[in-house]
Amino acid sequence: MCDIFGKFKDENGSFKECLINDVEGMLGLYEAAHLRVHGEDILDEALAFTTTHLKSLVEHLEYPLSIKVNKALYRPIRKGLERLEARSYILIYQDEASHSKGWWKDLDFFSKLPFFRDRAVETYLWIVAACLEPQYSYALIIQAKLLAITTVIDDMYDDVALRLNWNFLHKQLRGGTMVA
Repeated sequence: MCDIFGKFKDENGSFKECLINDVEGMLGLYEAAHLRVHGEDILDEALAFTTTHLKSLVEHLEYPLSIKVNKALYRPIRKGLERLEARSYILIYQDEASHSKGWWKDLDFFSKLPFFRDRAVETYLWIVAACLEPQYSYALIIQAKLLAITTVIDDMYDDVALRLNWNFLHKQLRGGTMVA
């Protein structure tokens, strides 16, 4: 199994210097090295290499990568409680640059609906928890979008119900007939 990590070494047997420029990759190697068992020398070396370089780079990284590295150096994912670690990583995941665009951000709920709770990542994780099979990825995306939109409608319903009579809103949603 440790032969997989041999590709990260150069001909002298030390880790390649190009790894230092790939902080995400080095962070992944750092986390993988924590899965080592006794006698896996290459993973011991990988842990020493990544720890040294991540500690030296962490002060020069930008948010949210700096937070991810600090959290990993303090407590690797493997050594934390899954549910507690997941909550903090959801927040970090939402702030990553790859999520600053796309269908959810294009809807611009933040400026249009000030009471809106941004739960796009959480809704996706709820759906993924229900079905982990990769062949259903398109269905998962559709379900996550539906749940996210349902959350927006729920927020609108809650906000309007606080300001207006609940029956009035309910009447409008039912098509104009009064509901007792």
